[in-house]
Amino acid sequence: MQLGSLTIISLLSVSFASGATLYTQPLVWTSGNNVGSVWTSHVDAAVNGWRTYDNFSLASSAVIGQATWYGIYLDSALANGTPNTSSWQVSFYADAAGVPGAQLSNTTLNLADVTVQNLGTGFFGAEAVTVYQFSANLSPFAATAATTYWFSPWSNGPTFFNLLGLVAGTGGDNATYQESLSAGSVSGTFVRGSDRAFSLAEVPEPSTNLLILSGIGVLALLRRRRA
Repeated sequence: MQLGSLTIISLLSVSFASGATLYTQPLVWTSGNNVGSVWTSHVDAAVNGWRTYDNFSLASSAVIGQATWYGIYLDSALANGTPNTSSWQVSFYADAAGVPGAQLSNTTLNLADVTVQNLGTGFFGAEAVTVYQFSANLSPFAATAATTYWFSPWSNGPTFFNLLGLVAGTGGDNATYQESLSAGSVSGTFVRGSDRAFSLAEVPEPSTNLLILSGIGVLALLRRRRA
C-alpha cells in the first residue's frame, strides 16, 4: 500500500510537463520581499477593467506551446485578495511601431486548464500578499526569430475585485503596455515602467506526453486493485 501511495505522488508531479524554455523574464520577487511594480490584467463579466502586455523576441524561430506567468490578487483596499478568476485569455500580438498590433493567437483557458502554484508571501507596498504562478498549454504559436511580439495573459472574473495584477520581472526593455477597457472597448492606453515576469516554452516532447498517459494508466490500475 505504501508503494502505491508513493507511485501516485510521483506520477501526479508530472501532470504539467514543461517543454524547452524559449524565453524568460524572471521574477524580481524572492520570498518575503517586495513584488515590484504590479499592473492589472483583469476584467469583470461586462469586460470592464485592464489588459496588460509585455514584448519579447526569440533568438531562433520556434513554436510556442506553453506559458508561465505570475501575479497577485488585490481587493478594493489594495490588500491581499482571494483568487477571482473564472477563465483566462492568453494572447500573442504583432508589434505595431512599439505597441501591440494585430492579434496573432489566442487561447481561452478554463480554470482546470491552468496549473496554479502558491509560491509564498511577498509585499505590495506595506501589504503582505500571496504570489501565484500560473502555467498552461496554449494553442501552438509559430514565432519568427528576431521579431518583436507582445504577450498578454488576462484574467476574466465575475467582478473587478479581487483583481489580478501581473508582477514585475526583469530581462526585457523595462517597459510594459497596458489598456483600460470599458464594456470591451479600449478607453485608454499607457506605457508603464518595468517588465512583467513570464516565460514561454515549446510543446513537450512526445516521449514526455507518453509518460503522462502511462502514469494515468498506472493510477487507474492501482485504483482497481484497491477496489
